[in-house]
Amino acid sequence: MWNQRRINKYNNRRTRYNGRIYDSALEGSEAQNLNLRKKAGDIKDWEPQVLIELRPYGELWRKYRADFIVTHNDESLEIIETKGFWTEGARQKWRMLEILCDKKILPYDKLTVVKR
Repeated sequence: MWNQRRINKYNNRRTRYNGRIYDSALEGSEAQNLNLRKKAGDIKDWEPQVLIELRPYGELWRKYRADFIVTHNDESLEIIETKGFWTEGARQKWRMLEILCDKKILPYDKLTVVKR
């Protein structure tokens, strides 16, 4: 009974791809897609699970862990977030991220959500 595997409250299945464990099958699938895009020369590089500090007034408000940061061939940066379900906290962080990027406080040029 104590050895039962704990089920994620959002029913996500952790997925292993290329030696790394991703929080969901959707996230693992996006990692595979980004690898293919990099091999095809569509993007320069990508990085998973990047921690971003949200500082709207110079002081730390929250920390946000982006699923992927993509560096395009023109050196522009894109945040890709995979979502099956939005929590209220995730919505607040995403909205603050949008505001900070619009005001050029953060260096990201594009924000993308990949939905299930």
